[in-house]
Amino acid sequence: MYFSFVLFVAASVNAQIKIDKPLELTGGTGERRVTGLELPTNGTDAASKDYVDNQLGGGIPHYVGEVYGGGLVCSVFKDVNGVEHGFAVSIVNNGHTVPYSNLDNTSIGNSGRSVWDGASNTTAILAQPGHTNSAAFICDQYNGGSYTDWFLPAPTQMVNMWTNLYPINKSLESVPGGEPLGQYYWTSAEANSSYAMAMNFQSGSVYQEYKGSSILLLQVRCIREF
Repeated sequence: MYFSFVLFVAASVNAQIKIDKPLELTGGTGERRVTGLELPTNGTDAASKDYVDNQLGGGIPHYVGEVYGGGLVCSVFKDVNGVEHGFAVSIVNNGHTVPYSNLDNTSIGNSGRSVWDGASNTTAILAQPGHTNSAAFICDQYNGGSYTDWFLPAPTQMVNMWTNLYPINKSLESVPGGEPLGQYYWTSAEANSSYAMAMNFQSGSVYQEYKGSSILLLQVRCIREF
């Protein structure tokens, strides 16, 4: 017996997938199954998973709270081309009682003041002459999941995590060894020569903190992009 039909997938990209393969119906009434479907030999002769994924504009969609990319997904979005991007936050706190930088009275300048690009801020912090220790350095050295592209989040990236705080912390509570996000964290953005931006996860506010501060409650949490 041969079946020939067209499957339409509703998405941002319309995909027509034609299956024209020998099929067999087995089983009694109410238990019939389609068997004998040959595996596709290319991306167009059957509704293979890879083919459908490609037609829909990318691979498997990710979600906030998913354990992925060496950490936990904390943000997911698609660009104008429909390609998915996201950020993963480390499963644990990466440090505390750590100053923003050992250079607590030296300006980084505009290269370290992006409110949305933590990766570029991290690079600028590490490149300062005389730099030996910082919250950014901790993230630069972190290799969770064997990834080496972790960085200290920018303020906007921190605020985005606060927006998704409930699913993030609920998931971290169920991950073995996971540590829910606490209250105060450094961001990677410099405010001026002596102050940097920090995040209060209790109120959702970003505020200025002295760069040399190493109070116990001020922590470090790293993220990476995927």
